[in-house]
Amino acid sequence: MIKQFKNDALIKLLMAFIAIEAMMASILAIAESNIEIDKAIQQAREEIKMNGHRKGHHILIVKAVTKDQKAFTGQQVFGVKAELQRWLGYRRRSISNDEYKFYIGKPGVTYELRVMAPGYHQFSREITFGEEQVVIWENVVLEPVTSDTASTITGTLWLESSKDKLGGVIVRADDSRTITDDNGRFTLSGLRSADLTISAKVEGYIGLGEWVNLKKASKINVDLKGYRKRKYKIEWAHQDSGSWDSTKIE
Repeated sequence: MIKQFKNDALIKLLMAFIAIEAMMASILAIAESNIEIDKAIQQAREEIKMNGHRKGHHILIVKAVTKDQKAFTGQQVFGVKAELQRWLGYRRRSISNDEYKFYIGKPGVTYELRVMAPGYHQFSREITFGEEQVVIWENVVLEPVTSDTASTITGTLWLESSKDKLGGVIVRADDSRTITDDNGRFTLSGLRSADLTISAKVEGYIGLGEWVNLKKASKINVDLKGYRKRKYKIEWAHQDSGSWDSTKIE
């Protein structure tokens, strides 16, 4: 009985030492991470003050990782992009060495940050900056597309003239493609969550494109409509006001 008690006590003591060691390692890792963050912030602030064309700007440093622990460099994950919304669309940059830096000139404006990669769901968040502020976003985690989280788009391709053949048309969205059946129906599966454009090309037609905001594990229906190309003759007419006007004549 006494021997068993001693063995139990030793086991508990050993487990306590292991737990303390793990806790210390975690504390050291957090401390090292905080030191790296502090250095990055300090360097960015100095860059804002010293660099003439960056003066007065604020900086966003994006640090991204994949949920399945794959590297963005080398031969594991290609084409990782970070986008930051501006007044007229998005600024897109490639992420190298798991991070990218954005310079933003307008404080108090809310931007949308999007991070994406082929085979991974899009990361999207809003962020607002203050004057000469440095923000490090290090919890950007890209989740891989799986059979449970993939999305599907179904739809029909319509042409202005119903006499035209609808089958055999290639429909694309992101990195996926499919071909319409004889009735113009199509299905795109295995898609990631993202802002995607669904498109097709048919000779002699325009249109045939739709933008969608696709969520994880969603199923949506999208119809693509094509209209016959028309030729226009442009005639310029002089107006009484002295200005010039153009009129389209079919």
